[in-house]
Amino acid sequence: MPVIKEWLKRDVLQDKKALENHPSIMQYIAGHRLDGQPVVKVFLRDNDKDAQIDFKNACYDLEDTELEFVNVAEKSMEIQRQAEKMKLCERNAPAIDKKTRNEIKQVIQEHGGKIYATYSNVVGMRIGKVRSVGDEIEDNPCIVLYCLDKNLIPFGEKPLPKTIAGWPCDIREDYVMFGHCPNRCPASRQNLPEPGCSIGIPSVDSSGSVGFLVEPKNPTEQFRCGFLTASHVAVKRFKELNHHKSLLSMSHLSLEEHPIVHPSWQDNGHMDNAVGQVVESFCGNYGLCQTGLDFALVRIHGCREEEKEALPIVNDEELDFDGETKVTKSGRTTGATIGDLTDDSLTVRVDTSFLSRGYIAFFNCYAVENITEQNAFFRQGDSGSGVYVMEKDETLKPLGIAFASLFSQTAVCKIDSIIQKLDLKIVRYLDNKQTQLLMSQTGNVTEGKLPEQEPMDCV
Repeated sequence: MPVIKEWLKRDVLQDKKALENHPSIMQYIAGHRLDGQPVVKVFLRDNDKDAQIDFKNACYDLEDTELEFVNVAEKSMEIQRQAEKMKLCERNAPAIDKKTRNEIKQVIQEHGGKIYATYSNVVGMRIGKVRSVGDEIEDNPCIVLYCLDKNLIPFGEKPLPKTIAGWPCDIREDYVMFGHCPNRCPASRQNLPEPGCSIGIPSVDSSGSVGFLVEPKNPTEQFRCGFLTASHVAVKRFKELNHHKSLLSMSHLSLEEHPIVHPSWQDNGHMDNAVGQVVESFCGNYGLCQTGLDFALVRIHGCREEEKEALPIVNDEELDFDGETKVTKSGRTTGATIGDLTDDSLTVRVDTSFLSRGYIAFFNCYAVENITEQNAFFRQGDSGSGVYVMEKDETLKPLGIAFASLFSQTAVCKIDSIIQKLDLKIVRYLDNKQTQLLMSQTGNVTEGKLPEQEPMDCV
């Protein structure tokens, strides 16, 4: 039983409980390098020395196995430089015709689940226009596989595939995580949060962002106005919601209340100011097309009476994925930023716990790349942000909700189907046109970021 023996080598921790209070530990892989050297590689958000000591003490005797710690914050610059190089090559490569794009997209959807289950090293997949062949970069439609370490093979697994259903693979390194943090606030009134405002769950030390302001097409006394954000920001037990593969309203979690505070408990001096309640949510892959969704609909307690307009959601048929389409978002951490829309087939695997090896895979997401490596489109705390396509006439069209990121790009879930199902409309208050004007000023962008604006105080 050599395969089982190899597989058992992955279990290197004898005291998992000692590591429960180390959120800086993202993931670890036990395997061997290409030269055969056994290694346990631990990925940390930062240079957490205490986590390193406790991880080492929690391991069984590793004997001849090396223990290596990776500071992901430092490694990210190297990843972004490589991503920028590939981005320039893809921009100069021939466009992929629609028929080929749809074929590869279908392959990713059909095989993605098996790839994530078979290769624990893989964290993302998307369509690519170029791939590395030795020291050369060739123009070639391919499937990009993002992995934690392309020179490490986990125990009990095979090397990463060179092809999937006949399509060549290009292996690139990156890391993926949800965008909530372990301050800005543009709202002029604390009980009426604006897009980009800090929000969270009462007494929970993390933050996310308000996405799109919405209203039901047929308002009732129970629901007149609210906003969209990410499920993992707004629903404390979102992992259970994902496990049941159902809307919140059809889950046992609907029997509980899910209050939302603004600003987040983390950003408000550990005080809770409840502004609304989650009334619907989903976290996972939705419908026959298996569209990755991470959304929550929040009903807010108070409503604004100002004049407003409904914003049309962008139609997929209008979109080009040549890297020339600009998008923008406003988030709690980075404020207003601009990125390049490059794909609609991105899949990401987000680890929910390095101890349980649990993960959630999201399929058929939009991919937004950073314009430069210096300024990220999205960082932790920006989850839930509403992303808009920037039209040539400077109008903005809602595209989706930013919810997770690799260092090279951001995953944005599509919202058109859920907006239709819930019979909602996305609105913008006309006294907030200044925000849209700021977000659409592409001519004033420096290094990928919009001009800084002074945050208003939440009073």
